[in-house]
Amino acid sequence: MSNFSDQAVKPIVAKRTLAFINQVRNAEVLLAQAPKSSKQPTGNWIGEKVASRIIGVRNAIPGRRLKSLSQLNEIQGFGQDKFDELVAMFEVDPSEAFRLAMYDGVILDNWGLKHETKKIDGTQEFLDTARVDCYLKDYVADEIKQICTDRFNNPQAAKIAARTLDGLFIERFEDAHLASYAFALWLYRLDMDNWFSFETVRLKAEHYLSAYPNHKDRLELCLFKGFKNDQVLTTAISADDLLVVINYAEQRISIWSAELRD
Repeated sequence: MSNFSDQAVKPIVAKRTLAFINQVRNAEVLLAQAPKSSKQPTGNWIGEKVASRIIGVRNAIPGRRLKSLSQLNEIQGFGQDKFDELVAMFEVDPSEAFRLAMYDGVILDNWGLKHETKKIDGTQEFLDTARVDCYLKDYVADEIKQICTDRFNNPQAAKIAARTLDGLFIERFEDAHLASYAFALWLYRLDMDNWFSFETVRLKAEHYLSAYPNHKDRLELCLFKGFKNDQVLTTAISADDLLVVINYAEQRISIWSAELRD
Protein backbone atom coordinates (compact mmCIF):
# COMPACT_ATOMS: atom_id res chain seq x y z
CA MET A 1 0.00 0.00 0.00
CA SER A 2 1.31 3.45 -0.92
CA ASN A 3 2.18 5.90 1.84
CA PHE A 4 1.15 9.00 -0.10
CA SER A 5 -0.15 10.29 -3.43
CA ASP A 6 1.82 12.83 -5.48
CA GLN A 7 -0.88 13.35 -8.11
CA ALA A 8 -1.83 16.85 -6.92
CA VAL A 9 1.74 18.21 -6.94
CA LYS A 10 2.42 20.85 -9.59
CA PRO A 11 5.20 19.79 -12.02
CA ILE A 12 7.44 22.78 -11.19
CA VAL A 13 7.07 22.14 -7.44
CA ALA A 14 7.96 18.47 -7.95
CA LYS A 15 10.99 19.57 -9.99
CA ARG A 16 12.18 21.91 -7.23
CA THR A 17 11.68 19.22 -4.58
CA LEU A 18 13.55 16.56 -6.55
CA ALA A 19 16.40 18.95 -7.33
CA PHE A 20 16.84 19.64 -3.61
CA ILE A 21 16.76 15.99 -2.53
CA ASN A 22 19.15 14.97 -5.30
CA GLN A 23 21.70 17.64 -4.39
CA VAL A 24 22.03 17.32 -0.61
CA ARG A 25 24.98 15.22 0.55
CA ASN A 26 23.45 13.52 3.59
CA ALA A 27 20.55 13.49 6.02
CA GLU A 28 22.07 16.20 8.23
CA VAL A 29 22.33 18.62 5.30
CA LEU A 30 18.83 17.69 4.14
CA LEU A 31 17.39 18.74 7.49
CA ALA A 32 19.58 21.84 7.81
CA GLN A 33 18.96 23.27 4.35
CA ALA A 34 15.28 22.42 3.90
CA PRO A 35 13.33 25.71 3.70
CA LYS A 36 10.54 26.46 6.12
CA SER A 37 6.93 26.25 5.01
CA SER A 38 3.60 27.68 6.12
CA LYS A 39 2.49 24.18 7.09
CA GLN A 40 5.51 23.56 9.30
CA PRO A 41 7.16 26.93 10.08
CA THR A 42 9.59 25.43 12.59
CA GLY A 43 11.21 23.38 9.84
CA ASN A 44 10.86 20.17 11.88
CA TRP A 45 8.93 18.26 9.24
CA ILE A 46 10.73 14.93 9.75
CA GLY A 47 13.32 13.49 12.07
CA GLU A 48 16.83 12.19 11.45
CA LYS A 49 15.68 8.59 10.92
CA VAL A 50 13.25 9.43 8.11
CA ALA A 51 15.77 11.84 6.57
CA SER A 52 18.35 9.03 6.54
CA ARG A 53 15.84 6.70 4.90
CA ILE A 54 15.17 9.27 2.16
CA ILE A 55 18.88 9.60 1.45
CA GLY A 56 19.22 5.81 1.59
CA VAL A 57 16.55 5.32 -1.07
CA ARG A 58 18.16 7.98 -3.25
CA ASN A 59 21.65 6.51 -2.90
CA ALA A 60 20.41 3.02 -3.79
CA ILE A 61 19.28 4.23 -7.22
CA PRO A 62 21.82 4.04 -10.08
CA GLY A 63 23.29 7.50 -10.45
CA ARG A 64 21.95 8.40 -6.99
CA ARG A 65 19.19 10.57 -8.44
CA LEU A 66 15.46 10.32 -7.92
CA LYS A 67 13.42 10.74 -11.08
CA SER A 68 10.02 10.85 -9.36
CA LEU A 69 8.74 11.66 -5.89
CA SER A 70 6.81 8.38 -6.02
CA GLN A 71 10.15 6.59 -5.52
CA LEU A 72 9.89 7.65 -1.85
CA ASN A 73 6.52 6.02 -1.43
CA GLU A 74 7.45 3.00 0.66
CA ILE A 75 9.61 4.76 3.25
CA GLN A 76 8.60 3.90 6.78
CA GLY A 77 7.33 6.92 8.70
CA PHE A 78 6.91 9.05 5.57
CA GLY A 79 3.17 9.32 5.03
CA GLN A 80 0.87 11.82 3.34
CA ASP A 81 1.22 14.44 6.08
CA LYS A 82 5.01 14.49 5.93
CA PHE A 83 4.99 14.37 2.14
CA ASP A 84 2.64 17.38 2.03
CA GLU A 85 4.91 19.28 4.41
CA LEU A 86 7.93 18.52 2.22
CA VAL A 87 6.20 19.71 -0.95
CA ALA A 88 4.91 22.86 0.78
CA MET A 89 8.52 23.95 1.33
CA PHE A 90 9.01 24.27 -2.42
CA GLU A 91 5.78 25.99 -3.41
CA VAL A 92 7.53 29.37 -3.13
CA ASP A 93 9.77 30.30 -6.06
CA PRO A 94 13.55 30.14 -5.38
CA SER A 95 14.04 33.93 -5.22
CA GLU A 96 11.40 34.40 -2.54
CA ALA A 97 12.61 31.33 -0.65
CA PHE A 98 16.12 32.84 -0.57
CA ARG A 99 14.81 36.22 0.62
CA LEU A 100 12.89 34.58 3.46
CA ALA A 101 15.91 32.44 4.39
CA MET A 102 18.07 35.57 4.67
CA TYR A 103 15.74 37.02 7.31
CA ASP A 104 15.86 33.77 9.26
CA GLY A 105 18.84 34.66 11.43
CA VAL A 106 21.23 35.97 8.74
CA ILE A 107 20.36 39.65 8.22
CA LEU A 108 18.37 41.93 10.51
CA ASP A 109 15.25 44.00 9.96
CA ASN A 110 17.35 47.10 9.22
CA TRP A 111 18.11 45.47 5.87
CA GLY A 112 15.77 45.96 2.96
CA LEU A 113 16.28 42.99 0.64
CA LYS A 114 13.71 42.84 -2.16
CA HIS A 115 13.18 41.24 -5.53
CA GLU A 116 10.71 41.79 -8.33
CA THR A 117 10.20 38.52 -10.20
CA LYS A 118 8.22 38.02 -13.40
CA LYS A 119 7.70 35.13 -15.77
CA ILE A 120 8.06 35.43 -19.55
CA ASP A 121 5.58 32.96 -21.01
CA GLY A 122 6.91 32.47 -24.54
CA THR A 123 9.91 30.13 -24.55
CA GLN A 124 11.69 31.77 -27.49
CA GLU A 125 10.93 35.25 -26.18
CA PHE A 126 12.38 34.28 -22.82
CA LEU A 127 15.53 32.76 -24.32
CA ASP A 128 16.14 35.78 -26.54
CA THR A 129 15.69 38.11 -23.57
CA ALA A 130 17.89 36.03 -21.31
CA ARG A 131 20.75 35.35 -23.72
CA VAL A 132 21.11 38.57 -25.72
CA ASP A 133 22.51 41.53 -23.78
CA CYS A 134 20.64 44.23 -25.69
CA TYR A 135 17.31 42.44 -25.27
CA LEU A 136 17.98 41.85 -21.58
CA LYS A 137 18.82 45.54 -21.11
CA ASP A 138 15.57 46.55 -22.82
CA TYR A 139 13.57 44.20 -20.63
CA VAL A 140 15.24 45.30 -17.39
CA ALA A 141 14.93 48.98 -18.36
CA ASP A 142 11.17 48.61 -18.74
CA GLU A 143 10.94 46.79 -15.42
CA ILE A 144 13.10 49.39 -13.64
CA LYS A 145 10.81 52.17 -14.82
CA GLN A 146 7.80 50.33 -13.42
CA ILE A 147 9.46 49.42 -10.10
CA CYS A 148 10.72 52.96 -9.52
CA THR A 149 7.32 54.43 -10.33
CA ASP A 150 5.53 51.97 -8.05
CA ARG A 151 7.91 52.42 -5.11
CA PHE A 152 8.56 56.18 -5.24
CA ASN A 153 6.11 57.60 -7.77
CA ASN A 154 9.03 59.21 -9.59
CA PRO A 155 8.63 58.51 -13.33
CA GLN A 156 11.32 61.04 -14.29
CA ALA A 157 14.00 59.27 -12.20
CA ALA A 158 12.76 55.96 -13.60
CA LYS A 159 13.28 57.12 -17.19
CA ILE A 160 16.76 58.48 -16.49
CA ALA A 161 17.83 55.28 -14.69
CA ALA A 162 16.47 53.10 -17.47
CA ARG A 163 18.45 55.02 -20.10
CA THR A 164 21.72 54.41 -18.21
CA LEU A 165 21.39 50.64 -18.62
CA ASP A 166 22.18 50.79 -22.33
CA GLY A 167 25.78 51.83 -21.68
CA LEU A 168 26.51 49.38 -18.85
CA PHE A 169 28.54 46.18 -19.05
CA ILE A 170 26.78 42.97 -17.98
CA GLU A 171 28.95 40.51 -16.04
CA ARG A 172 27.41 37.02 -16.19
CA PHE A 173 27.92 34.11 -13.76
CA GLU A 174 26.53 30.78 -14.96
CA ASP A 175 28.19 28.64 -12.27
CA ALA A 176 26.34 28.70 -8.93
CA HIS A 177 29.49 28.43 -6.82
CA LEU A 178 31.20 31.38 -8.48
CA ALA A 179 27.96 33.36 -8.62
CA SER A 180 27.47 32.94 -4.87
CA TYR A 181 30.65 34.95 -4.23
CA ALA A 182 29.39 37.72 -6.52
CA PHE A 183 26.03 37.81 -4.73
CA ALA A 184 27.59 37.85 -1.25
CA LEU A 185 30.11 40.53 -2.26
CA TRP A 186 27.30 42.67 -3.68
CA LEU A 187 25.63 42.58 -0.25
CA TYR A 188 28.90 42.88 1.67
CA ARG A 189 29.55 46.28 0.14
CA LEU A 190 26.73 47.56 2.33
CA ASP A 191 28.01 45.75 5.40
CA MET A 192 30.95 47.59 6.88
CA ASP A 193 29.83 46.90 10.46
CA ASN A 194 29.79 43.10 10.34
CA TRP A 195 26.04 42.71 10.32
CA PHE A 196 26.43 39.23 8.84
CA SER A 197 28.96 36.52 8.06
CA PHE A 198 30.16 36.66 4.45
CA GLU A 199 30.47 32.87 4.26
CA THR A 200 26.99 32.32 5.69
CA VAL A 201 25.47 34.57 3.02
CA ARG A 202 27.59 32.95 0.32
CA LEU A 203 26.34 29.49 1.28
CA LYS A 204 22.74 30.70 1.28
CA ALA A 205 23.30 32.27 -2.15
CA GLU A 206 24.88 29.10 -3.53
CA HIS A 207 21.94 27.05 -2.29
CA TYR A 208 19.59 29.51 -4.01
CA LEU A 209 21.52 29.64 -7.28
CA SER A 210 21.91 25.85 -7.48
CA ALA A 211 18.18 25.21 -7.19
CA TYR A 212 18.37 23.21 -10.44
CA PRO A 213 21.44 21.07 -11.17
CA ASN A 214 21.18 20.94 -14.98
CA HIS A 215 22.92 23.75 -16.85
CA LYS A 216 19.95 24.31 -19.14
CA ASP A 217 17.79 24.92 -16.03
CA ARG A 218 20.37 27.11 -14.31
CA LEU A 219 19.88 30.28 -12.29
CA GLU A 220 22.28 32.74 -13.92
CA LEU A 221 23.43 35.82 -12.05
CA CYS A 222 23.92 39.04 -14.03
CA LEU A 223 25.54 42.21 -12.68
CA PHE A 224 24.87 45.48 -14.50
CA LYS A 225 28.14 47.15 -13.55
CA GLY A 226 27.99 50.73 -12.32
CA PHE A 227 24.20 51.01 -11.98
CA LYS A 228 23.16 53.55 -9.33
CA ASN A 229 20.36 52.13 -7.17
CA ASP A 230 19.85 55.20 -4.95
CA GLN A 231 16.51 56.97 -5.50
CA VAL A 232 15.63 54.41 -8.17
CA LEU A 233 15.25 51.12 -6.28
CA THR A 234 16.38 52.27 -2.82
CA THR A 235 16.43 55.35 -0.59
CA ALA A 236 18.88 54.27 2.12
CA ILE A 237 22.51 53.09 1.85
CA SER A 238 22.94 50.94 -1.24
CA ALA A 239 25.72 49.53 -3.37
CA ASP A 240 26.45 50.19 -7.01
CA ASP A 241 25.60 47.55 -9.63
CA LEU A 242 22.22 46.05 -10.41
CA LEU A 243 21.84 42.35 -9.60
CA VAL A 244 19.53 40.26 -11.80
CA VAL A 245 18.94 36.50 -11.60
CA ILE A 246 17.66 34.61 -14.64
CA ASN A 247 15.84 31.37 -13.82
CA TYR A 248 15.95 29.25 -16.99
CA ALA A 249 13.93 26.38 -15.51
CA GLU A 250 10.93 28.59 -14.77
CA GLN A 251 11.44 31.33 -17.38
CA ARG A 252 11.54 33.95 -14.62
CA ILE A 253 13.73 37.01 -14.19
CA SER A 254 14.34 38.50 -10.72
CA ILE A 255 15.56 42.06 -10.22
CA TRP A 256 17.14 42.45 -6.78
CA SER A 257 17.65 45.52 -4.59
CA ALA A 258 19.22 45.89 -1.17
CA GLU A 259 19.58 48.76 1.26
CA LEU A 260 20.85 49.20 4.80
CA ARG A 261 18.91 51.49 7.10
CA ASP A 262 21.36 52.37 9.91
